[in-house]
Amino acid sequence: EQLAALRHAAGDGHGGMVLLAGEPGVGKSRLLAEFATTVTSGRSALASSRCVEFVQTPLAPLHELLTQLERRGNAVRDPIIRTLVERLAFERNAGAEPGWLPEGSLFESIDGAFARYAQRGTLFLALEDVHWADRSTLAFLTYFAERLERRRILFVATYRDDEVELAHPNLSEFSALLSKSAVSTISLAPMRESTIRALVEHLTLRSPALSSTTLTEIVRRSQ
Repeated sequence: EQLAALRHAAGDGHGGMVLLAGEPGVGKSRLLAEFATTVTSGRSALASSRCVEFVQTPLAPLHELLTQLERRGNAVRDPIIRTLVERLAFERNAGAEPGWLPEGSLFESIDGAFARYAQRGTLFLALEDVHWADRSTLAFLTYFAERLERRRILFVATYRDDEVELAHPNLSEFSALLSKSAVSTISLAPMRESTIRALVEHLTLRSPALSSTTLTEIVRRSQ
């Protein structure tokens, strides 16, 4: 319901960014996948990417998002965006040196490309496992979040909240992102025991009732 409200707001020109937080396996990806099925109608566009552990290629997830949008079958070919995609494929490898942080015109160009797609219809961007994002990607997301409130763009990202702690290498960049007014967080907690029992009983309605011992074991094993 919260994501649906944000989707409608984005469609009315009040965009934003939402982070789905929770422990591994709690259902962040499933929630994102279910939500994605509701946003692919009409003139809306959807692109998704993910951050990969141990693969800290600068801006790689953003390159993937733009590539997907540029390759959409019904997309109008935009030479400016095509040039940007090619530039990112070249420049993202320049970040091997410590402290490299692309800003200025490159960030403006990426932001401008997403804005151009949003002029054609509501734009939905999804990024998984943002706790593994490189510094450059996090810096861009912070830059991007400041520009979403008057655009038809909803950016949804997932992250493991137990990974973002004092030892996280990009904690300051992550904190800066979370502080932006256009960024909201939805925390997914594990289901309560009573909810798991209700779910199991619903799924087995047409079967013989499970014993309380079996239900207890299901709750224990599924966490």
